Amino acid sequence: MLFFTLPFLLFATLTVVATNITSTGLSNTTLYLVINVSFLVLFFGRLEAVLLVAFTVWGYAMLRACQMKGRPAGIFGIISTLVLFVTLKKYSFLPANIRFNALPAIIGLSYVLFRVLHLIVDTYQERGPAPGLRRYLNYSLSCFSLVSGPFQRFADHEASIGDRVQGDAMLPLSRICNGFLKTMLLAPVVLSASLWFKNQAHVGALPGVNFRAISRALGARADAGFALISIIAALVWTVFLYLNFSGYTDIVIGWARLCRLDLPENFDGPIRANSFLDFWNRWHMSMTGWFKTYLFTPSLKWLTVRRPQREFILFNTVTALGISFLLMGLWHGPGWAFGICGLLLALGAAVNQSYRELLRRRLGSRRMTALGQSTWYRVPAAGLTFAYTAVVIGAFWMGTPDYLRLLRDMAGPSIVIFAALCVMTGVSVEVMRYAVDTTVTLWTAAKVRGLAPISPSASIAIRLNLLLLAILADYGGVPDFVYKGF
Repeated sequence: MLFFTLPFLLFATLTVVATNITSTGLSNTTLYLVINVSFLVLFFGRLEAVLLVAFTVWGYAMLRACQMKGRPAGIFGIISTLVLFVTLKKYSFLPANIRFNALPAIIGLSYVLFRVLHLIVDTYQERGPAPGLRRYLNYSLSCFSLVSGPFQRFADHEASIGDRVQGDAMLPLSRICNGFLKTMLLAPVVLSASLWFKNQAHVGALPGVNFRAISRALGARADAGFALISIIAALVWTVFLYLNFSGYTDIVIGWARLCRLDLPENFDGPIRANSFLDFWNRWHMSMTGWFKTYLFTPSLKWLTVRRPQREFILFNTVTALGISFLLMGLWHGPGWAFGICGLLLALGAAVNQSYRELLRRRLGSRRMTALGQSTWYRVPAAGLTFAYTAVVIGAFWMGTPDYLRLLRDMAGPSIVIFAALCVMTGVSVEVMRYAVDTTVTLWTAAKVRGLAPISPSASIAIRLNLLLLAILADYGGVPDFVYKGF
C-alpha cells in the first residue's frame, strides 16, 4: 500500500514542513504545483502519469472553450470528456478493436473526471469564472485527494486553504493514527475472515454447521450453502471496506490539515443508517453529493418540467434516483458486473423512495417518524439495508461468476435464507450501535469530570505502539486501498 512505504512517509513529512515554513503555504500556487507534480513523478508509472495529465489538460482545454464559445462548446466538452474517460477506463461494452487493453489502469482518473465535469458544468451554467491553469491543475491533481478522494468543489477547495494549521496539531495527528490503525491493524484481520468465508462458500459448508438441516428448517433448497456463506462473506467484506476506505480518508484528511488544507468528511456514521437512501447519505458522502448535484437534481428538474402534474412527483423522483444510482454503479468499474451493480443500486433506491412515500401517505410524517424510532422496526430495517448493500457491492470483489451465481441463487428459494440473515444482521448492528453509544457516553462523562484516563499525546503514543506491533506481526500484509481501483 502506497501510504505505508518509506518514500511516501518521507514525502508526506516534507510536504508538511514545506507548507508550514512559508507564510503562504498552499496559497503559493507554484509550491502547491511542485508538490503535486512530485507526487505523480514519485508514485505513478510514467505512462500512467502522462495519460492522467493529458486527460486533465484536455479537460482544461474544454473548460476554456466552454468559457469562450458558450453552450455548444460546453456540451461538446462534457460529451468528449466522457468518451475519453470511457476509452481510458476500457469499459467492457466497448468494441474490442477500440478497447486499448495495453494501456495501464490509471489511478485517480475517476476522481479527476468529477473535478473536470464539475468545472465545465459550472462554467457552462455561468456559476463563476474558470480558474487559471495552475489553480486548475492544483485542484484537479491535488495529491491529498487524487488517489481516492474525497471530492471537493473548486470554490470549497480554494476556501479551505488556510494560513496556518487550524486548532491543535494533535487532532490531525490523532486522525492519521486512527487511519493507520484501521488500515494496518483491523482491516487485514477482517479481510482474512471475509476471504475465509468466500473460500468456504465454494465448498458449501462451514465446520460444524449442517446446512441441509438449516435449509429444510427455512424452506430453502438443499444446496443453499453457497448463498448463505457468500452473504456472510459479503457482510464481513463490507466491514473491511469501511475500515479500509475510512482509514484512508482519516489519513489524507489528517495529512492535509497538517499542510493547512481542510478536506471534507466522507463518512457520517453509516452504521446508523436504517434505510438504503440513508446509508448512501452517510457513505462516501462526497461522491453521493456530486451525483446529487450534477445528475439527480438536473434529471429531476428536467422530468418535472415535462411532467409537472402532482401524480408524477413520485415517478419523477424515482426515475432520477434510478438514473443516478445506475451511473454510480458504472462509475465504479468497467466490467459488466458493475452494470448489474448499478441496476441493483437503482432498484434499491427506487424501492426505498416508493416505500417511504407510501408510508408517509398512509401514516403521516409524525407516525412515520415514531415507527422509524421503534426498535422492532429499526432492527430488521437496518439488517435489510446492510445485507442488501453488501450483496449488491459484491461486484467490487467477488468476481463476475461468483457474483452472478449469488444473485441467481438469491432470486430463488435462497431468498428465505437472505431474510433470516437480514434479521441477524440487524441485531448485530443494534448491538454495535449500543456499544459505540455507551463508550462515547462514558468517555464524554469522564472528560467533563476531568477524569479522562490519558492525554491526547499519550493516546497517540499508544496507537503508534499498536501500529508497531502490527508491523512486527506482519500477518499477511496490508491490503491496498480498494477505492484506488475505481
